[in-house]
Amino acid sequence: MTMTGQKRRVRGYGFTLVELLVAIAITSVLFTLLFIPMTQALDQARRGRIMAGLQASADFVIDGLVRELHQAMYIFPQQRLDDNDDFDGDGIVNEPLDLYDGERNDDDSLGRIDFVLPDRLQEILRSPLVPVPTVITYYGRVQRPAPGAPNQGFKYLPGSDDPDGDGRVGEDPIDGVDNDGDGLIDEDDIEPNPRCLYRAVWVPDPNRDNLRFSPTLNRWLATGGWIRSDLQPFALSHSSLTPLDGTDLADLRCVLGQDSGEPVRSVTVQLTLRKPTPGARARNPRQPDVPSIMIQRRIQVVLSNVR
Repeated sequence: MTMTGQKRRVRGYGFTLVELLVAIAITSVLFTLLFIPMTQALDQARRGRIMAGLQASADFVIDGLVRELHQAMYIFPQQRLDDNDDFDGDGIVNEPLDLYDGERNDDDSLGRIDFVLPDRLQEILRSPLVPVPTVITYYGRVQRPAPGAPNQGFKYLPGSDDPDGDGRVGEDPIDGVDNDGDGLIDEDDIEPNPRCLYRAVWVPDPNRDNLRFSPTLNRWLATGGWIRSDLQPFALSHSSLTPLDGTDLADLRCVLGQDSGEPVRSVTVQLTLRKPTPGARARNPRQPDVPSIMIQRRIQVVLSNVR
């Protein structure tokens, strides 16, 4: 006999462990199916912006260089350019000038072109002044050359470790000092130092700037302003033509076309710019090569004013 006033207990039901696991699995699969395409779309958008920026930079450089080469009156021969003073203080003279990649005693002659433009001042004033040639130099070098560091090298991205234990990852300065005590100077503890294309405008001073060919050495020798590592203190105008935002001048070649004993008739310019792909990391602190997006331009300029 049941009691009429007794309350009946109602049992509540919830999700079992299996049901929860199945729900989590289904949610994870749906999230993955949505997240992967969204991530790929964002990466493609970033790659597109990087490529568009590289294309615009390359076109800007090529357009300016071609325009000035068409006006050039004289092209300096491209031979290894040495200094006949001990400009880096290592006790050795007649070393090849190196600005491009930090490698010593290699030939970077193709990474630089020097030519003379006509004296526009006389044309404007229309007076018989003494001609003052204007020398234009296009050359590639690392962003922050360090004259006091013989082994400055170049580094594209920050390192992934802390070689000297100071708590900074890949941020030690280029200072000509063995910061981590491994016997290497500025080789494994330097900041990112990519290469850029620079343009310098010169009015040579015969009392200071000297660029001459040495028949005995079969090389061009430079003194004065020609041998300064950054060229900036002696240039009327000196500017970077490629962005200083991590864009690397991966390759620069200016090849002169001429017959033996004849003036230069053409210049072939090959330019390669690169930036790291989204999420790229240096493989090790001393590895400059990383997965990159590259843009290459190659053009031949026929010279009409060179005599």
